[in-house]
Amino acid sequence: MTPSEETSEKKSSRSYWGFVFWSLVPLCFMCGCSLKRCSERHIHDSLLRDTPVGTGYSQVLEHVKQRGWFQGEVSNGYRPWTEPGAVRTEVGKKTIVAYLGGYRGLPWWKDVHCYYSFDNNDLLLDVFVEKEADAL
Repeated sequence: MTPSEETSEKKSSRSYWGFVFWSLVPLCFMCGCSLKRCSERHIHDSLLRDTPVGTGYSQVLEHVKQRGWFQGEVSNGYRPWTEPGAVRTEVGKKTIVAYLGGYRGLPWWKDVHCYYSFDNNDLLLDVFVEKEADAL
């Protein structure tokens, strides 16, 4: 056998790994490109790029509804989670609650919520992102 000839075993092995690789590529794109799968900090920064601090309440509400995230409006500010035992202080005077969706991890399910907090003038103060894990 000459060095340029391949055995059927090598060809079969190469076909198998090629199949595995190209089967995983779409899966990586579907899972890795979703905003809700990113870190809370990344989601926060991304949301603020779309709706910067100082954006009006009605503009943020429209943006959230267009994305299909709208969950509700709250007539008080948002109280971010702090260290256990610490007092939770309220941020802002009004809040829009948005549900970005959920995704499966192993062995849990994660829901991703964001809270847009507004001041007395209905201008955006900040966005808070929370991921809640639900163990199976």
